[in-house]
Amino acid sequence: MRKILLLLGVISGLAAFSVETFAQTVTLTVKNSFGQTINLDSYSCGGGTCSPAPPGSVANGTTSSGFGLTSASLPSVQVRYQAFKNGKYYGCQWMLGTGIIGSNCSSPSSSVSAYQGVYPSPTCTFFKAPVQEPYPSCNISVTGVMSP
Repeated sequence: MRKILLLLGVISGLAAFSVETFAQTVTLTVKNSFGQTINLDSYSCGGGTCSPAPPGSVANGTTSSGFGLTSASLPSVQVRYQAFKNGKYYGCQWMLGTGIIGSNCSSPSSSVSAYQGVYPSPTCTFFKAPVQEPYPSCNISVTGVMSP
């Protein structure tokens, strides 16, 4: 009888233990300094559906509204914008992701690259390095810049 009561105590203790999950938000904006309107080529959001989705175009000299997603499954955003100039396509790709290791925010995953325009290729950068908010939110927001 004691063994059964002990076992029931262990089971109820395990049932009371739960793993806390937190939703993280990844937000990306794009600043257009290319000299003409840039157009959305493609995008994807790992861990869910982009909401809001990136705008179809960004006028020269402006910054898009924020787009991305909130998810408890390590969200990431990848987006490509391009422009047609002097008979060639020029494009930039930005990727941003968040993560959690144990009870800490991990270093954000980020990359930026020109994916069209052999020479001269566009300059694709982040306005500043991505930095995550402290745990438990681990939210991250950054601006990608496309210039000539």
